Amino acid sequence: MKYSKYEKAVSIKNLARTGWMNRGIPPALAETVAAHTFEVTFLTLLITKALSERGISVDLGKALMIAVLHDVPEAVAGDIVKWSKDRLRDIEKLNEEALNELGLGSFKELLKEFDEKTTLEGTLVKLADHLATMLEAKRYIKRGYDVSDIAEGSASAIKKLLKTPTLSQYKQEVQEVLRELFGKNTGL
Repeated sequence: MKYSKYEKAVSIKNLARTGWMNRGIPPALAETVAAHTFEVTFLTLLITKALSERGISVDLGKALMIAVLHDVPEAVAGDIVKWSKDRLRDIEKLNEEALNELGLGSFKELLKEFDEKTTLEGTLVKLADHLATMLEAKRYIKRGYDVSDIAEGSASAIKKLLKTPTLSQYKQEVQEVLRELFGKNTGL
């Protein structure tokens, strides 16, 4: 059966995130890539809006496009676990090939901004990506699953992101926004 580009792209609705299943989350309970993408996109909206209200110039439309697209290549490549993705030499080429296959090649620069954290918008989406993963890990921990390594790794990645050149100048504002959104529940 041949699938359209659209059908391939939205297949992430049914693609469970591998990291959760590798830690014993049953496939029926594992967060899908699309559910994760929704949470990342919503967090991006909230964070970007709050920063804009504080006078920080952020392109909301661009940030939301990056958030929506950030995991779309997984519709072609599958959900590659973080430790493997970190070792891939050319993630940019993998993303570009997947986007081309889906007819979305014109958006490759947006994913590059996300992967390389070269713009405020790309870095904020990366922040939302790690934040969404950390929050989902905390939900699983409350349900009795041992995914503390993912929660801790995500929290560490967030702290590291706050020191990147694109976010360090806004570190205080970003931390204020996270406290407003989550109280002290994030542990950041």
